[in-house]
Amino acid sequence: MALIVISVLAFVAMFVLVRSTQSGALKAGWFPWLHDWADFWTTHYDELLKDLFITGRNPRVLAYLHVCRHLILFLVGLLAMGPLVGLVLAILAHFLPGFLVREVRKRRWRKFDDQIVDSVSMLSSSVRAGLSLVQSLDTVAQNMSRPSNEEFRLMASEYKHGHSLIQVLDSARRRIPTDSFNIVATAILVNREKGGNLTEVLEKISESIREISRLEKKILTETSSVRFSAKIMMAMPAVIGLFFYMIEPDSIRLLFTHPLGNVILVLVVLLNLLAYLAIRKIVSVEL
Repeated sequence: MALIVISVLAFVAMFVLVRSTQSGALKAGWFPWLHDWADFWTTHYDELLKDLFITGRNPRVLAYLHVCRHLILFLVGLLAMGPLVGLVLAILAHFLPGFLVREVRKRRWRKFDDQIVDSVSMLSSSVRAGLSLVQSLDTVAQNMSRPSNEEFRLMASEYKHGHSLIQVLDSARRRIPTDSFNIVATAILVNREKGGNLTEVLEKISESIREISRLEKKILTETSSVRFSAKIMMAMPAVIGLFFYMIEPDSIRLLFTHPLGNVILVLVVLLNLLAYLAIRKIVSVEL
């Protein structure tokens, strides 16, 4: 019951702080350091939302949620089970959102990589048919699905609005951190500078990327069981701890309340994390 009350109060506190961003209360003098910190994260989230083509979200609200969640979760953990739990929750509050954002980006770029062969083939066909490069980019944007259509539409739009090809592709390479797109962009720039048959260049690149993609999928398939085992290994201590907490809650509670228990808990977490990172390093293969 106490935990529910604490959680409700924490939610109310966060709601009040977020609502105050609309009224300007923080800027007027309430917690000025919080306002300055939120300014920094507002810029960060604004760029992040633009990079991921996410609309309808207020970066200012996300910034204040980012700033407040550490303190609120620390207080929840502190009042519920002690300072160690509060510290762990605060650390998770700091790293977990960034981890989730990286996962979203990875999935986006992985999907982009899966579509890059078809995109380059369509770009090559459009150029062969006599279309200009900007028209070819428009063609890819109209016929591909997300995220390729969003990225190629943005490239075509920037090119139409007076940006040079170098500026457009450099901007795209900063947004799209994949080796395959970097190869395509570099090839187009070199072809534009040195001359040559762009259609043939794009066709050869498409074949090379297709072969690289086939090898990467083969490696992922052969190492999937090891990576799954690593995830199971990471989850097992928490599952076992929860199981014993249901049987002997007083014994498990000592891990969070007794100094020696705190040391054991921290060691278990660190060793488990090091083992997981070691396994990931072993199964990662650079082509």
